[in-house]
Amino acid sequence: MAEHTTIEWCHHTANLWWGCTEVHTGCDHCYARTFARAKGKADGWDGTRYATVSIWKDVLKWEAAAKAAGTTARVFVGSMMDIFEKSMPVADWKGTPLPGVETGHLRARYLREIVPATPNLQHLLLTKRPSNILKMVPPEWLAPGGWPANVMTGTSPVNQPTADTLIPQLLRVPGRHFLSMEPILGNIYIEDIKDPAGGVCLKPLAGLRWVGNGEGRCEAHALASRIDWVIAGGESGPKARPMHPDWVRSLRDQCAAAGVPFFFKQWGEYVPWERAEGSTDYPWASQRGHSRVQPPPKSVGLGIDGMREVIAELVGKKAAGRLLDGREWNGVPK
Repeated sequence: MAEHTTIEWCHHTANLWWGCTEVHTGCDHCYARTFARAKGKADGWDGTRYATVSIWKDVLKWEAAAKAAGTTARVFVGSMMDIFEKSMPVADWKGTPLPGVETGHLRARYLREIVPATPNLQHLLLTKRPSNILKMVPPEWLAPGGWPANVMTGTSPVNQPTADTLIPQLLRVPGRHFLSMEPILGNIYIEDIKDPAGGVCLKPLAGLRWVGNGEGRCEAHALASRIDWVIAGGESGPKARPMHPDWVRSLRDQCAAAGVPFFFKQWGEYVPWERAEGSTDYPWASQRGHSRVQPPPKSVGLGIDGMREVIAELVGKKAAGRLLDGREWNGVPK
């Protein structure tokens, strides 16, 4: 699926600048800051952002290629930035300040010039600040019928508190929506979150509160009504936190019940080992050559918040892979 990026759920990544500011617990071990530190650009997380140059030509090349192929390419905006962060000063790649230029100028140029010029690209605008979206998109986007068809907005909840806050904020935005839930740090029940816009329930999911108005309407459920895609995954990097497998299974099953595409990106640095029901043996006894009695040396027990206990072994992102219950989950929106 990925053509010019290692991120499995998109074809390209577009970064107008490098740099961001962490906002919630999902940012604690920010992969982008770690990567930027290796490139000598970690100070982009402390103040001035680093503007990129080639992206403006690259995105037009991607449009031409998608048009020639008769396809639509997904562009993640952006893996090293947050497009709806407050406007910040900008420097060139060598660190020389660019007078009079802020990230807000780059954002406006992308949304006003690039988006309408690239109808064969699906622009996935991901932010941890969905409350800023309506204030920062071009005003004409908010007119009736003005939202671009090739734009999806998304946000990144990592546990129930962040989901309760961020998802209703996202659903106030017109157009289609997605959730990039990585790293998953706890159980998340999207079924319990109500769409602030209201509307007709698309699926009769458990927990919906029907309104007694005689019209068969109900309090709109966020997942069933206006979430179009869910991406989920565990944390990677040197300080990664393990993910309980039932957290991601719950999201997969909620999506299946609501008819929402589900994409499982990765386990992260840890792979879970689970005992079959009624068994006293963990799979590592046969699969990885460890003792039947002792768990692997680099492992932790996960029995969190009353969840059943499993063992998570630190094996690295590549070895952990992205199989959930024996298969890949590659759902994407049509």
